[in-house]
Amino acid sequence: MSLQLQQQALSLQHLGEIAWGLAQLQDDNAAQLMAELLEAAAHMLATSQPTSNSATAHCSSSSAPLSSAGMADLVWAVAKLQIHPGKTWMAAYEAASQQLLHSFSPHELAQVVWAFARLPHQPGDAWRGLFLEAVQARLPEFDSKSISLTAWAL
Repeated sequence: MSLQLQQQALSLQHLGEIAWGLAQLQDDNAAQLMAELLEAAAHMLATSQPTSNSATAHCSSSSAPLSSAGMADLVWAVAKLQIHPGKTWMAAYEAASQQLLHSFSPHELAQVVWAFARLPHQPGDAWRGLFLEAVQARLPEFDSKSISLTAWAL
């Protein structure tokens, strides 16, 4: 992990926000910056085990939270910038996000499934089942954009 990112003690929420900003800017240097963010995120994803049912689950290995918003923004930015982080990173992301899917908002659910489809990444059966349960539970809350992104991705 980058020494600068280690010294900043950034959470996954912060990394997601930075990644989202890079994707919005579409800067020529985004790929290099995203590589550093993905390395930092990989470390957090590999060592994090969400332990609560809230939208921000605290990790057992550190005090930094795994947030649904940060996770959704991060993978959305990866897909938007068409960066392929590799199977190991995607597997760690899938495992961590699976534990939080019940806390994702409709917008976040749409972001993640859109990103998976765009990369392309085929999540496992367990993830897909939990994703569909989360969508079904929150379907009345979906706006038209979230519905269309989710339908396109499926």
